[in-house]
Amino acid sequence: MTFKKIGKKLLAGALILCSAVFIAPTANVKASSTPDYSLIFDYNYYYDKYPDLQKAYGKNPFSLFNHFITKGMKEGRQGNKDFNVYNYAANNLDLIMRYGTSDLSLYYIEYITEGYEDGRNCSHPYDPSNEDDKDGDKLSDETLAGYVDSMTTSINQVRTSSDMDRFAVSSALKNAANTRAKELVTLYSHTRPNGKNYTDVLNQYGISCNNSYEIISSDQSTIGVLLGYWLADSGMNSVLTSKTYKYIGIGCASDDKGNVYWDVILTY
Repeated sequence: MTFKKIGKKLLAGALILCSAVFIAPTANVKASSTPDYSLIFDYNYYYDKYPDLQKAYGKNPFSLFNHFITKGMKEGRQGNKDFNVYNYAANNLDLIMRYGTSDLSLYYIEYITEGYEDGRNCSHPYDPSNEDDKDGDKLSDETLAGYVDSMTTSINQVRTSSDMDRFAVSSALKNAANTRAKELVTLYSHTRPNGKNYTDVLNQYGISCNNSYEIISSDQSTIGVLLGYWLADSGMNSVLTSKTYKYIGIGCASDDKGNVYWDVILTY
């Protein structure tokens, strides 16, 4: 469940390629008479980065640019060393709310017509295709606690950007979610190792509620990228952006190889 899976789903503007490239702006993207494609595309970089394109097109700048415009952006390919669409989405969560996750192209166009001028950040160093980003060691409790705080903040930022109240953080729910995250390391399921449904953990911590919802994840993406995946799922999105659910608890655990397991419990 990596962000690459979402990556093939993120933006919805219209790109029409004739003898020249013309962008039909959507209502959500500012029109620009001269968008600077050099901010997102360098044919030398694009050629060097993707061996499949080297074989298909050679070092033909026109063919490479045509591929980038018609296919590469939608696939989330990186056309310039300074712009990575996954990093851009991770650093600007409001764009995920604005554009959704059906076509990545909109994020590139937003950057060259609006985001660059607005000073939006696209410099996050994470590369989802780089396995060297994983150190292979179990993460410390301090690191995991930092992840939890960051995810909680990010979720509430998404809510406030849409004029919704922040989720209240329940210490009991947080403890329950943390217990569940540790259980996910050995049994990745909404069923607990004791054979009972996840709601059994609510009874364990004395939590009473009208209803609850659990999100589980073993994704290794950055927090912003992972949240983007959750928001792309209709079921998770309906709860994370719900005005009914009021309380949240997030847990995070690591196995001995440094793989991260997330558990989010929401109640009302």
